[in-house]
Amino acid sequence: MANYIPQIRYDDCYGCKACLYNCPVSLFTLSHKVTRRGMRRELPEPTRIEDCIGCGVCARACPVEAIDMIKTQPAEGKDPIYIDWDAPVRIDPNKCKGCTACARICPGNAIEGTVKNPHVVVEDKCLKCGLCIEKCKFSAIYNSNDPVPELVAAPAAEAAEAAAPAGGESYRIDPEKCKGCTACAKVCPAEAIKGELKVAHEIDQDKCLKCGACFEKCKLGAIIKE
Repeated sequence: MANYIPQIRYDDCYGCKACLYNCPVSLFTLSHKVTRRGMRRELPEPTRIEDCIGCGVCARACPVEAIDMIKTQPAEGKDPIYIDWDAPVRIDPNKCKGCTACARICPGNAIEGTVKNPHVVVEDKCLKCGLCIEKCKFSAIYNSNDPVPELVAAPAAEAAEAAAPAGGESYRIDPEKCKGCTACAKVCPAEAIKGELKVAHEIDQDKCLKCGACFEKCKLGAIIKE
């Protein structure tokens, strides 16, 4: 669940449905029934609260400011991510490995970039939900008014070391569990996983970005995080 979820003050809500139409994850349904002036009406209600990403779009879209974003408890084992609504979400190009994990999870399609190259956040599209910050394993994404650092080219002597993704875990495939379904290979942004259909696959460690996309995709528990 998100760090903040919407709570509607129905005494102020008049059913314009702005929250329902603007929610990027279709959180709201018309299920809160009220009777006003002898007429029975259905008002939006956040019925799929477990899918909420805490972006606050609904609260900002409400013309009568009838929605409050209330704080929730962070998931066990995770630190809460607090978003400064007045500050943009940015990516440090010196830390970004171009794994595309942030772009794949962004509900607003606000992150652009190519594989193995630093990505950027399009501020006009950013929902400030914090999902990219939570997803990034390289601490490359931050929410601040601090300017984006300039990309610093690594000295030639350090180029090989700098090219290797640091901060992420290593992954390997257990050949006894892998069924060769190719699901991991299809989601790998660096094309680091090779193998034939129905034959155990392998990860090319020299190409692996350590983004964990394969680990999250595999339903057989064949990919081991080390």
